[in-house]
Amino acid sequence: PTPSVSSGINAEYGDSIHFSDYYTGFKISQESQTETERPKPVKRLIFNFVIPGHGKRTKSSIMETTEPLLRMALHMMTRVHKFKLSKENKTKAEKHRIQVEEEYLKQTHAQRQEAAQARRDERKRMEKEKMQELDPEAQRRYEEREYKKSMRRSGPRVKQLKVKTG
Repeated sequence: PTPSVSSGINAEYGDSIHFSDYYTGFKISQESQTETERPKPVKRLIFNFVIPGHGKRTKSSIMETTEPLLRMALHMMTRVHKFKLSKENKTKAEKHRIQVEEEYLKQTHAQRQEAAQARRDERKRMEKEKMQELDPEAQRRYEEREYKKSMRRSGPRVKQLKVKTG
């Protein structure tokens, strides 16, 4: 900030400032992550200020002391528009973004695999329950059909070629 903007700023009221041209939202914790598609990145400026009095008992005199912070935020919004990253910093950021995207894709792939396995397990469990209700003869026929299916799946693949002669 320029001296005119930064003069009078009380540092105890400023919490954090975050500038990003590729903001995708807050990080979701690993346990509760159910997101399937990545949010679109947007340009974002985030200013966090600590206002004394917890918002309910804040006096107007205290609010006047935070005016320089607001002025600084407005000034930053106009200045950051003209800011450009150097080529090396831009390539470094792009590499990091690609790496994060790959990690995200791996994680969502693993989540989809786990969900598919859970569905297969549930289907097997339901089939076993259904089989318990059948009479012994029907169970035997069902097991024979399942055995034949599994043998077809695990057996060698044979191609049949029809050849015309003559």
